[in-house]
Amino acid sequence: MTTKSRIDMERDFHDRKAEGLVENQDFYRLDITSDIRAEMFRKMGSLQGKKVLDFGCGSGWMSIALAERGCDVVAVDLSLQSLKKARQAASEKGLENRITFCQMNGEALGIKSSQFDFVIGNAIIHHLDVQNAFQEIREILKKGGVAYFVEPLGLNPIINFYRKLTPNKRTVDERPLTAEDMRLIRGMFQETRVQFYFFLALLSFFWSFVIKNDTLFLMSMRILKKADRWLLSAAPFLNRYCWLGLFQLQK
Repeated sequence: MTTKSRIDMERDFHDRKAEGLVENQDFYRLDITSDIRAEMFRKMGSLQGKKVLDFGCGSGWMSIALAERGCDVVAVDLSLQSLKKARQAASEKGLENRITFCQMNGEALGIKSSQFDFVIGNAIIHHLDVQNAFQEIREILKKGGVAYFVEPLGLNPIINFYRKLTPNKRTVDERPLTAEDMRLIRGMFQETRVQFYFFLALLSFFWSFVIKNDTLFLMSMRILKKADRWLLSAAPFLNRYCWLGLFQLQK
């Protein structure tokens, strides 16, 4: 399959998703990764006057959160329909002058090099060619600049089985990051750190998929996330079986 056809398929899928024509994962409406986002913002520190690229901005929620913290944001996405929603959301918040929205392919941005203090992304790299995407990201970061990405990992057999059962919820070409991808990423940046999330906490999805009880889902998730922090610290070999990783990559 050519790169052009893959990119076109990704664009079409996310245009349809933005228009409500693709079923979304129901649990995302509960913002179950808010703790990961909070950790990312804590690591970034003060953003006043910083220049940040929102890589794969989608509906613009992260761009808005960044602009509210005082930085200048460039938000890029392949999907024109997503960008329309993002512009509208920024306008409703009065932040349209703090965010520049651009339709771009993440594997060929065409942006002037070495100008961003931070690049951030949420569940975007696994839609792309990992090497091409991170080469672009490394190029546009300032020396010492940092990229933060939250991405799904592909080593848990139960999660992989679920993905096979639900192909219509994602594009044909996307794939979670593998151990080989992580080795590649570490070789491209001066410093690479990864924090892992959702090992025991995956058990809480029983209350979302089977019983469909939001209260028990969120309650059990809070408890199991606390257990994960202890367990993954004590037994780091289990990190590879987590669902998500928060990548911190310094140029």
